Amino acid sequence: TYVRILFYTLLAWTCSASIAWIALRLFIDDADIWQSLAVTTTSSLSFALPINGVGGFGASQAVWAGVLTGMGWEWNTAVSSALFFFSVSLGAVLMLALLAWFWPWAKTIAHNRPIIS
Repeated sequence: TYVRILFYTLLAWTCSASIAWIALRLFIDDADIWQSLAVTTTSSLSFALPINGVGGFGASQAVWAGVLTGMGWEWNTAVSSALFFFSVSLGAVLMLALLAWFWPWAKTIAHNRPIIS
């Protein structure tokens, strides 16, 4: 149902904002949750830009760093936090992909159940 899709979407956004908040806190101690929401939202919206880096890497990190610089962060710290966040996100996605690849019941669920029912 659409409620499940909404639930999983909100869960994904919550996880993303949480990872962003942890990444920001590693670089600046007084980073708050609103900064993490701002950078995750704007970097996600940046995927609509007609600018693509190598492997999709570049535009969202620049937007992330630009938003943090606008909030008063130093440019080097903002870029470092952007690269760290996207490296951690890539690692998490790769681990989940490997888990789904080798988990026996994941394939049967994916092939036998529609996403929207």
